[in-house]
Amino acid sequence: MVSRDPRSIQGFIPMRIPTVTHNALEPGMRKGKPCIRKSARLKDAEAHWEAHLAKLAEQLDGHALSGALMVQVRFAFQADERHPAGTPHIDKPDSDNLEKTLWDVLQRLGIIEDDRTIFDKRVSKLYADVPGVYVRIEEVTLDD
Repeated sequence: MVSRDPRSIQGFIPMRIPTVTHNALEPGMRKGKPCIRKSARLKDAEAHWEAHLAKLAEQLDGHALSGALMVQVRFAFQADERHPAGTPHIDKPDSDNLEKTLWDVLQRLGIIEDDRTIFDKRVSKLYADVPGVYVRIEEVTLDD
């Protein structure tokens, strides 16, 4: 049986959704050895995410959400004449690539302890009059 723990956060953060994702990597050298590193574009996109998502961290008591997590995310891109509000966003970036960048930023901000504990998620991409991201994350405890 699953019961909901009261520790959760949620909110809609108005922002432009970056289209650069964790796939924006580039070859480089570290200590004389080849490596793959984040591109400047990816670093800028992550900084953009961090600046906006820091507002979510304020809802926590200084302790990251941990354990089994249920997550709901809606990426809302700017609606226009061709893409009215409420219609699905079926272009790039792929939702799984957006997610990876989001999880990394949420972890870095101390909102979640580790994205490996997300066991249930619902992710949507759509167009909206106000672009941004809606995030709801809740800890779940398993009852015997």
